[in-house]
Amino acid sequence: MKTVDQAVETMPHADAVRKAVDTACGRIAPTWPLDQFIAVNPYWGFIDESICDVAPCLESYSGSRMTMPRSFYLEQFRAGTLRWEHLQEALQRCGARISVMELQDELERESPLAPRVPLMTSIAASQRDLLHGMSINDFVRHNVSQLCASYFDHAQSSGDTQHKNSLYQSWLRHASTDMSPWLLMGIHDVRDHTRSLPNEPLAMIELALQTLPVPKEGWADYFTALLMNINGWASWCAFERWQAALAESDDDHIVQLLAIRLAWERFAFVHLLGSKESSSWTIRWETLRGLRQQPSHNLPLIGSFRKRLRLLTKAVFAVR
Repeated sequence: MKTVDQAVETMPHADAVRKAVDTACGRIAPTWPLDQFIAVNPYWGFIDESICDVAPCLESYSGSRMTMPRSFYLEQFRAGTLRWEHLQEALQRCGARISVMELQDELERESPLAPRVPLMTSIAASQRDLLHGMSINDFVRHNVSQLCASYFDHAQSSGDTQHKNSLYQSWLRHASTDMSPWLLMGIHDVRDHTRSLPNEPLAMIELALQTLPVPKEGWADYFTALLMNINGWASWCAFERWQAALAESDDDHIVQLLAIRLAWERFAFVHLLGSKESSSWTIRWETLRGLRQQPSHNLPLIGSFRKRLRLLTKAVFAVR
C-alpha cells in the first residue's frame, strides 16, 4: 500500500474533488434547533431537478422512497377509488405505450428497489460475524454521532471540550486513542490507521478517492450516500453552513463530517477488505450507471395517480 506522501502525488484533481464535495453537501437539507424549529423541505437540495429524476437517486442514496408503493394504488383501484378512466388518463399523461390491462398487471407487481450506492462499511459488515460483534456500519454511525453530540454541545456539557480543535481534528484525536473498536468489534487497527491520516479534511477526502475504487462520475453520489448515512448530523452541519452564509461567511463542518465518514470507508477497504474490490461493489456501480441513463415511466404514472386521489379527496370533503 502507498504511503500518504506517495498518494499525494497521484491524488485526484482538486477542482473536480471540490465540485463533487460541494454538490453532495448542497444536497443535504438543513435542520433547525428545537427552539427555532421550522419545517424544511427534506428535498431542498434537489429543488432544481424533477421528482422523476430525483426519486430513484434518493432511493439509491438512502433507501428512502418518495412515493407510495404500487400496492397502495392497486388497493385504491380494487376499492373503486381509482377507475379504468383514471388509469387511461395516467397513461396519456406520461406517454407510456402500454395498454390499461398491462398497466393493471404492472400494479400487481411491486416495483423493485433501486440499487443502493455501495459503501465499504456495508460490504465489510456483510462479511463479518455479527453474532459476536457489532456491525461496523452501526458502530460508525454511533461513533460519529457521539462525537458530533459532544462537539456541537451548546453549554450543556460538564467539560470544556467544545471547539478546541476542528470537528475533523477532534475525531482524529479521539480515534487515535479509542479502544471501543476492539471492545465492540474485535478490530485492532483503527488507532494506527488514524495516526497515518492527513490533518486537513480536504486532504483526507483526496486521499480516500486515491485509495477507494470509486468511479469519478460517481464521486458526488458516493459522497451524498455517505452524508445521508449520518443524515441527522449532516443536516445540522448544513444548518451551520446556512447560518454562516446569512452572515456572508462560510462553515465547513459538513465537509469535515464527510472527511470523517470517508476515513472510515478507507479503513474498511484497506484493513477489513484487504484493498480488494468486491464483485458486488463493481456490479452495483454498473447497475447505478445504467439506472441514471434509463428514463422510467413508473414515477409519472404514480404522480398522476397521486394527483387524481388528491382531487377525489378534495371532492369528498367538499360534499361533506
